Formats: sequence, C-alpha cells, structure tokens
Amino acid sequence: MEWLDRFLIAAKMKMLALKDDERGVEGFVVAIVLILIGVLLCALFWDNISNWFTNMWGRITGATDPIA
Repeated sequence: MEWLDRFLIAAKMKMLALKDDERGVEGFVVAIVLILIGVLLCALFWDNISNWFTNMWGRITGATDPIA
C-alpha cells in the first residue's frame, strides 16, 4: 500500500508541475488565434476595404488645392 501512496503523491506533484508550465502557453495561443482571425477577415473583405481606402484617399486629396 505504501508504494501506491508514493505513486499517487508523485503523480500529483507532476500534474501540478505541468499545470504551472502551461500558464504562458494559453496567452500565446489566444494571440495567434486572434491574429489569424484578423488576417482571415481582411482577406475576406479585401475588396470592400480597398474601395473604402481609395474613396477616403480621393476625398482627402480632392479636398485640398494643388500648389501649382
């Protein structure tokens, strides 16, 4: 019975050590997933985003008088 107690204590300590090691991984995975979602959304709506930027740039440059 004593070997079973030792085994259970050792297993519990290893689980606790692994739990502490995985804390930093969660934030990294969340950051990668959010970046991936952002890139995929930009790729999906690239035509609309491009048209919006073109129109806005036209408004900005068309609103000012050229120096010449």
